Amino acid sequence: MKNGSNSGNFEFFFDSFWFMIVTMTTVGYGDRYPMTHIGRLITFFGCLLGTLLVSLMVVSLQNTTKLSIGEQRVFNDLIKGEVKSKT
Repeated sequence: MKNGSNSGNFEFFFDSFWFMIVTMTTVGYGDRYPMTHIGRLITFFGCLLGTLLVSLMVVSLQNTTKLSIGEQRVFNDLIKGEVKSKT
């Protein structure tokens, strides 16, 4: 793995963790990258897994913040009440 100005392996857990988080979130700073074919293969699967996990988190967040049908009706009634009170 190449690390900025010096080259070396994934010597520390933090370096590996940082690399996978940056890769999985598709940020890709380029400060660390694998130099072997097996490392590149692992990184490829890490990218796929990261894209899947990030998209699942976004969908889960969207589902938890989505209003139910009853909540949506109440919200619409509140909005209509505010509009009527202003006119």
